Amino acid sequence: MLLAALFTAIQTPSAQALPIGSGNCVQNVDSISGVAVAESGNYCYVAFKSGSRVWNAPSNVSSIDYLVVAGGGSGGARHGAGGGAGGLLKSTNVSISNLASFSITVGTGGAAVVPSGGAIYATGNRGNNSSLSKNSGSGSFSTVTAIGGGGGEAGGVGAQSGGSGGGSQYGTAGTATAGQGNPGGTGGTGSINSATNWWSGGGGGAGTVGGNGSTSGGGNGGTGAIWLSEFTTSVATGLGLAQTNQSSGDQVYFAGGGGGAITLTYAPGTGGLGGGGGAVTGNNTGTSGTANSGGGGGGTGCCEGGLTGAGGSGIVLIRYMYDTTAPTFTNATTFSFAENTAISGNAATITVNESSTITINSGSDSALFSLVFSDSVTARIRFLNSPNFESPTDVGVNNGYELSIRATDSVGNIANQSITITVTNVNEAPTITINSSNANHAITQAENS
Repeated sequence: MLLAALFTAIQTPSAQALPIGSGNCVQNVDSISGVAVAESGNYCYVAFKSGSRVWNAPSNVSSIDYLVVAGGGSGGARHGAGGGAGGLLKSTNVSISNLASFSITVGTGGAAVVPSGGAIYATGNRGNNSSLSKNSGSGSFSTVTAIGGGGGEAGGVGAQSGGSGGGSQYGTAGTATAGQGNPGGTGGTGSINSATNWWSGGGGGAGTVGGNGSTSGGGNGGTGAIWLSEFTTSVATGLGLAQTNQSSGDQVYFAGGGGGAITLTYAPGTGGLGGGGGAVTGNNTGTSGTANSGGGGGGTGCCEGGLTGAGGSGIVLIRYMYDTTAPTFTNATTFSFAENTAISGNAATITVNESSTITINSGSDSALFSLVFSDSVTARIRFLNSPNFESPTDVGVNNGYELSIRATDSVGNIANQSITITVTNVNEAPTITINSSNANHAITQAENS
């Protein structure tokens, strides 16, 4: 599968629509910072990686597939739980007929935390929402809002709920938003090797719940979910996505939960497939969720001072199939035109099935004609000089005028058609021609008689 090059650029402050991409996949956005475009298998993929902006849908696009992922929650500090993944919403073949543009917001991940002000625990921060909504047009498209992931618990204050729930340390795990993710895992406290220890649950993922912590280690983050089977690692690479802890084989996952920590040097939980960050031991810095995955951040172990893993930022992805179908001519290929008709008369009417630019492309007699548009699907062909049946000017000198017509649609698909215009004879009134010399001779004879 061929993949077009990635196109990015420096942000331009103008609110004017700016183009990005090339070939079949040129887009118009109000800012091209944080936007990437790739082409693969007759599809255009558009990735919105940060901020808020307006996307103007190409005029020939009637449906889209979308993925909206919110920012993941950050992990908890001091044998803290994993952050929940950002909410994930996706749909295919969504009609956008009669829609001009969309507003897009990409949520940031929850910020990393560290105990401060005398506290020895710190619960993670919730991620921020991402959304895709109709900005203008008369279509029925509804706003899609993915909810930010919940932060992982620390200190028994309770795990946060969100798109997916944050894991718990020894309280109740965070719950998920219906249809967007899963709850976090639970934790607990008890004796390991005659010492009191705490183990925390992993954050929930878009595909599965967060794992529960135990004496064996912290809970693993819940697994994320794929968007489309065609969204492979090569397409993701073309869009500039890091794919850290996001790929299984050729498939790319989003919204994995963060891993939960455990006291001291026991096994910390791993981040869930889909960009989730793993937990760490001791005061080491927790692993953050992958950027643009919505993955939850990992928790930190014992004791105070370790910065937790931040939640991975969200993403909005749009895919549509570009038009590869050439226009279709709906007119006849042969026409008749009476001789001596004024040049304002239409020798042929050309019609196509979609809005196109119609031109006289070639043909042995093409130089003898002009073309006039009636509307975006209709054109009229006219003689430059009124034809005479008795004196044909076509190349074959047989009153059969041949030319080729081309129709080019709005995305460059081309169709050609050969037509023949036959000039027909008209029964003309007879004319009388007088030979002046014979007439003078007859008058002389009359005068002499």
